[in-house]
Amino acid sequence: MKRRLYFMLPDISAARHAWKEMLLACVDNRNIHFLIKAGTPLAHRMQPADILERTDALHEGGMGILLGAALGLLAGVLTLLFPHEYFPLWYTNLDWTGILAITTLVGAVASGLGMAMLGVGLSNSDLEAAKDKISRGGVMMIVSVPLHRLSELRRVVETLHPEAEYYGVWPAKHAVFP
Repeated sequence: MKRRLYFMLPDISAARHAWKEMLLACVDNRNIHFLIKAGTPLAHRMQPADILERTDALHEGGMGILLGAALGLLAGVLTLLFPHEYFPLWYTNLDWTGILAITTLVGAVASGLGMAMLGVGLSNSDLEAAKDKISRGGVMMIVSVPLHRLSELRRVVETLHPEAEYYGVWPAKHAVFP
């Protein structure tokens, strides 16, 4: 699984130089993206950040899956509590575990998709601190690399660009659970 390194660079020329250094460090161009102020031109091969990097679609989609699964499980329990005479459409030969599994899965999928679509309209909450600098002309460089290259590429950027600010890695460098 690839991790994303976030670096804030002061302007487009520093971003172009950092981009060239990433290419020299054997990072594929499709794994380097830039988040810039609207209307700022990039070099012809520099790629702007995609929709998943600019928005909160992944975060909101994950929250929607959890919320939808819980609500689907609750709906399944409520369905099982009422006698089937009142709800003939729900009556089936499935065991109670099948009914709970189906309602939980349907709730998770429906809510996950809905919340992800809502998240597309929201800016990335992980990058809120950088929003002001980007609006003043700063450039956020997002580099997607394997876990074993994180330290190496961070050192490259910090050595060659002392003006660059390190904004962290997504998802976290270390697992939450051992």
